[in-house]
Amino acid sequence: MVNRTRMLRQSVQRLLREDYPQRRAQLQTLPRRIATERARLEALRASAALPVQPVRRKDRAERDSAIAAEIDRLTAELELAKLEVQTIDEILEALPPAERSAVERMDLKRQHRALDFLCEELGYEKTAAYEIYDSALDTIARLYFGRR
Repeated sequence: MVNRTRMLRQSVQRLLREDYPQRRAQLQTLPRRIATERARLEALRASAALPVQPVRRKDRAERDSAIAAEIDRLTAELELAKLEVQTIDEILEALPPAERSAVERMDLKRQHRALDFLCEELGYEKTAAYEIYDSALDTIARLYFGRR
């Protein structure tokens, strides 16, 4: 049980420290990539109408299909990123203020001496601050992964 709890807490830390920031960044980058691919597809289709260099119809269709598939993949990835960020944001908002502060300082902001600042902010000893942090990780694990 202790080992399982530790593994879940580590999964939550990885989620908050690595996955969540990457997904948040994707909310900015993926729409630009989708727009770039759409513009590329339109440019290629427009250039196909010009009598510069003949391209076989089959090659053109394959190229267009590959770009369209990439647009679909990026769009699906964007929707997944939106859902994951929204889910984590809602979980973080559901945490009590002390737990949210602990997670923000220790995982999201990766603040230097986060525990010391947390102890000062809450007026607790380090042991109590760790208990609050562990409780936050357990709550996030339960809400995100659906496990206790």
